[in-house]
Amino acid sequence: RFDRCRADIVAHLGKPAVTAYWAWAQGLASRFAEAFEARGEYTGGPPELIPHTRFWSELVEAGDLGETAVLLVDALRIDLAESLRSLLDQPSWKVYTRLALASLPSKTPVGMASLLPRAATGLVVLAKSGKLRSEIGGRDVSAPSGRIEHLRSCIPNIEATELKAVTENQLRQWALIRKPVVLMPRDIDDSGEIAANVAPALFEEMVADLARAVTVLHRAGYRRVVVGTDHGFLLIPSDIDLPQRPSPGNGGEITSSTR
Repeated sequence: RFDRCRADIVAHLGKPAVTAYWAWAQGLASRFAEAFEARGEYTGGPPELIPHTRFWSELVEAGDLGETAVLLVDALRIDLAESLRSLLDQPSWKVYTRLALASLPSKTPVGMASLLPRAATGLVVLAKSGKLRSEIGGRDVSAPSGRIEHLRSCIPNIEATELKAVTENQLRQWALIRKPVVLMPRDIDDSGEIAANVAPALFEEMVADLARAVTVLHRAGYRRVVVGTDHGFLLIPSDIDLPQRPSPGNGGEITSSTR
């Protein structure tokens, strides 16, 4: 948190540490890419690590949909998820986490699509006109509007909307008639995809807001609340010049971006 440090500490410790971490992260990414190329597949891991695309089938459909609310949250990094779990940890609730093997590339259009019904068997990731595109059953689910249409086509009685667009009274009415609900916070979407000017405080506020949302959902009558996310992130101070790897550029069947 450079905003909480003295200028001399930032200059002599903080910025060199960020530069060193960036170099380490790039090296790790290179080794991962080489291992992926050598093996030719992206699977494996311990049994408790589920593929990203099995989130819905293993964690949502595993319970009664009529008493289930789902929160699809952008960029809920693992440390933030653990902070959320600690905020929700109370004697009357059962709270647990499951790790997932993130879908690649780890970008919002892919990660969010991986959380949807039928993703385990039907998710296809494409590059079209230089842009990343995710499809399930031929439907574009890269953007929130496409994901909502897909949810409604799979589960006719589902309610899917932005978190801040619904009231507790509306949630209570839906819970009474056993309507499953999917809510999507837009905190990160509204700030750009982890833009350089996003402050760490945004994520702290997001976790607190999510804890309040879970409390409201339980109070409204939903017995199960399942939270899923798409990817993590690194925050790089905007005034640090870091070396970038050469990009093949965008166009046709190729799309590139920072990640």
